Amino acid sequence: MKKRILGFLSLPLFFLVGCTNKDVALSGTITTKEVEIEDVSSLEVYNINLKSGFSSFGAKIVCLNDDTKKKRAVITASSDLIEKVSIKESGATLKISASSHERYLTDSCEIYLYNCVFNSINLASATQMIANDGTLREDKLDIDLKGASSLEINKLSLNEIDVELSGASSFKASKIELNDASFDLSGASNVQIESLIADDIELSLAGASNFKASGSVDKIEVDASGASKVDMINVSSSKVSGHLSGASSGYFSFRGSLKLDLSGASTLYYLGDSSSLDVSTSGGSSVKKYN
Repeated sequence: MKKRILGFLSLPLFFLVGCTNKDVALSGTITTKEVEIEDVSSLEVYNINLKSGFSSFGAKIVCLNDDTKKKRAVITASSDLIEKVSIKESGATLKISASSHERYLTDSCEIYLYNCVFNSINLASATQMIANDGTLREDKLDIDLKGASSLEINKLSLNEIDVELSGASSFKASKIELNDASFDLSGASNVQIESLIADDIELSLAGASNFKASGSVDKIEVDASGASKVDMINVSSSKVSGHLSGASSGYFSFRGSLKLDLSGASTLYYLGDSSSLDVSTSGGSSVKKYN
């Protein structure tokens, strides 16, 4: 019986070792390869695992337009890494990936996507992406970032955006104007928007995630848990509602009504008419006027 128990306990270690990435040294010269792209509207980037010194990271993706109007991907990296990176189309989706079992010892892998317009972006494996003006659709945009990936945009005007971040991923924008927005953050993920103009916005935060914005939003619905933080003190809003739990904090500025349930040592900081507050507190939670 003892031998069986020990054998069973050793199984997780076996699988852990089996799933560990193999470090692959690269010896090629830095070169550039161009891949022609047809009509795509969705982007997926994953499994390009890089390491330099003590730092692990992913590929850098830049979306931009030029006068040629030619859709293409241009990758700059070590020649032997270029051979391992797959850039292919699957229907309307452009997929960029490498082996999930390898980690490449190199300083960088940069991929430039020219004259493509995406309505769906899915990034994993610490991919870093910059989307320049005119490279994202202006009707509905879906963004899914996993595993410490990041997306940075300048300005965007559209109808609807759905953003899902997990595993310490981040989303940053200078200016967004839209009707409806939904943000779902978990695992210490982060959103920062310098200027946000919207009708309705739904926020769901968990696991020490952070959302910060300035601007104007008519209706805000929030659900924050696990020591998360929502900082919208510089967002003018007509209506705020939702829940804060698990030592979370919310900063809101309202000119209409604010209705929140606070539990588990959570804290609300507000700017507005205190007579319009409708807040229930439990578990050592508190309400404070912001100054």
